Order: sequence, then structure tokens, then C-alpha cells
Amino acid sequence: MPVYNAEKYLSLAIDSIINQSFTDWELILVNDGSTDNSEQIALAYTDQRIKYLKNEGNKGLIYTRNLMIEQASGEYIAFLDSDDISMPERLTQQVLFLDKNTDYGLCGTWCTMIDEMGKKMKRINMSVSSDEIKCSLLFANTFVQSSIMIRRDILIRDPYDKEYPLAEDYELWCRLSQLYKM
Repeated sequence: MPVYNAEKYLSLAIDSIINQSFTDWELILVNDGSTDNSEQIALAYTDQRIKYLKNEGNKGLIYTRNLMIEQASGEYIAFLDSDDISMPERLTQQVLFLDKNTDYGLCGTWCTMIDEMGKKMKRINMSVSSDEIKCSLLFANTFVQSSIMIRRDILIRDPYDKEYPLAEDYELWCRLSQLYKM
């Protein structure tokens, strides 16, 4: 979880991982130069599965995401931004899918957009089949970054490209779509 001035939602994001039905996880928090109370919030958690790192200054999202990938020790990496939350069954469902479908490199989920009060605003239903996803990527980003689970070995070989600072996730999905089922 990249963290940059995230005090408003950080606890909700962390709690959504702590409350997962899947319990064999590590949460890597990387503070990317926050100037608010994000560090104090993160350090208040004593769960041994949470690993806290701090960049020297603001290094940016791509640097921070690639650092998290390098630090991860699990078979899969699930992304979650510090202003998002995951449903309690998310990790369980995604691990089951990737365990059963070894020919897939990554999977994502649909999402529900909520406002600051937690009120549901709209649901985003993404393409489902790998072929549909690959076709959709020709026109738009098919995945919600915070819903992705991907095999760690893929990201070690093909990390985020620092040459795409504004659409780093979209560029990565397009590149990986040529190599893996999604």
C-alpha cells in the first residue's frame, strides 16, 4: 500500500486487510514522504503481518510500487491504495482463482465507488473473460488498480515502467496482456 498524505482513509484501508477471511498475508506500507499524520497512524498498528517502510522524501508512485514489489515475499501481490478498501472475501477469492487457474497471470474484481461517508455511488463492472479484457484494453483501462492480484514472479520480471508516470497501471496491463491470460 503506497501511502502519501493518507490520514483521512488510511485506517479504513488497513483495517480492510486485517479483516480479510484469508489470513496468510503481509501488508507492506510504504510512506512516500507524507507530511500529515499517516506515519503515526501506520505505526499504531502492532499486527506482525504489517511491514512499514519510509522513502526518503517523495519518490513517487512508480518508485514506491516497485519498492513494494521488491519487498514482497508472497506468491501473489494484491494491490490496495490507501484511500480504498477491500471486501472481506477479496483475498480468499482471488487466491482461489489464481491457484485453480495457473495459466492466468492476474485477476481483478468489480468495484463499488463510495463517497466520503461510505454511501454507494456506482458499481463498476469490468470485462470478465481474458479475450474480452484484451480487447477492452485497446480502448480503456480494464482494471481497477486496487482490485488487482498478480503473481509476484511476473512483477519481478516486468515491474512498473518509470517512463509512464501518468498511466503506469494501464501501461503495465497492456504489456502483460500480450504475455498472460487475465
